[in-house]
Amino acid sequence: ATLGFTLQLLAEHPSYEERALEEVRQVLQGRTEPSVDDVPKLQFVEQCFREALRLYSPVTFITRDVAHDTLLGGHRVYQGERINLVTRALHTNPEYWAGAAGEFGDPLSFNPDRFSPEAVRERHPNAYHPWGFASRACIGSQFALFEAKTFLASMLIHFRLQGIPGYKIVASCEGGGAAPSPENLAFHVFPRPGGPLWSDGIMRPLAMNEGKEDENDN
Repeated sequence: ATLGFTLQLLAEHPSYEERALEEVRQVLQGRTEPSVDDVPKLQFVEQCFREALRLYSPVTFITRDVAHDTLLGGHRVYQGERINLVTRALHTNPEYWAGAAGEFGDPLSFNPDRFSPEAVRERHPNAYHPWGFASRACIGSQFALFEAKTFLASMLIHFRLQGIPGYKIVASCEGGGAAPSPENLAFHVFPRPGGPLWSDGIMRPLAMNEGKEDENDN
């Protein structure tokens, strides 16, 4: 679901798509698929994915039981009570996401620069929890991040994305599943001009399919 949100957001923000593509091109150096060593170098691609996670977290709320009587935000809570943390509220709190001088704009807007290394260092470490946290955090989060960056790099090098005027991205659970997904995802996908699938404006067949055809011919 988060990859769908990320692609939609990049399609609607061509300047960020171009920055991500330029990074992929610099890292891949003419190759069409990222290697294991390439993926950690895709910093801006990671920022785009993390920003989509912030806006549309797969974990919609986090539940914890109170271990000891204490005060929480000026309110008394008692041992054994259950608290729900709404991640959407946490991830769009202007205190953390607008920037110290408002440089990142509306917290509801898509701005991958919120996850630049400098911005992350200056932000409270508990302002961002798309995977849960502590001992109950998602154990597959690093694998998911690696997988997402690999997929996005491949998509960007092969395809150009274009948003559709008037479409409004909405998170929905109507399709089923444990996490919200984009409702009626809608953007155009074109072969990237000058990319691996581009040949005088005609889309080339994927290399994988070419290999299978060759095998069948033999």
